[in-house]
Amino acid sequence: MNSIDAGDLSEESERSIRQSKFLAVDIETSGLDWGKDSIGLIAIMTEHRKPVLLRPNQFQPQRFISVLEDPKIQKIFHHAMFDLRFICNKWSCTANHVACTKIMAKLLAPTESSSLKDLLCRHFGVNLNKHEQQSDWMTESLSESQLNYALSDVRHLFDLYQCLQGLLHEAGLMNLAELALQHVPTRVILDLRRYPDIYSY
Repeated sequence: MNSIDAGDLSEESERSIRQSKFLAVDIETSGLDWGKDSIGLIAIMTEHRKPVLLRPNQFQPQRFISVLEDPKIQKIFHHAMFDLRFICNKWSCTANHVACTKIMAKLLAPTESSSLKDLLCRHFGVNLNKHEQQSDWMTESLSESQLNYALSDVRHLFDLYQCLQGLLHEAGLMNLAELALQHVPTRVILDLRRYPDIYSY
């Protein structure tokens, strides 16, 4: 049975996270529009495979925000731009030390699918079941199936990050990847302020 931290990380969850160097993070939302839709659940997994499920409410999750902004902890997302637009727009925070396995995969193979499902299948033979993806994440009581699905999205992120990191080193692309990842928090801020693509002519 999965337990859920309500509103913010519990003191126990925060202590566990502070003892980690890496966090895999993924959110489940009511839709795709960060300006209108809401966060229904945040799934977190440390490199020690310690799972944390956070159900936000109307209050600021100060412990979670503090972890997100902590430069000593590497936060690993898949499609960080999606998650961070929602998180940073909702709570007016800025993430630090961000990695994104989608960006890393795109640098390695720009024309291949970079979905989490396809990457896990390609590199580890893991078949991710996505049947709960479109379920109601704002319902008052989330099912055990939904909670297991949310955790499945973060369970393999650390391994995928390490795998892609190794491949980027082999391809001589690690420096470029690090620069691209360092830019993610800035790009999120630009998006939240509704700037057009300032890099275009």
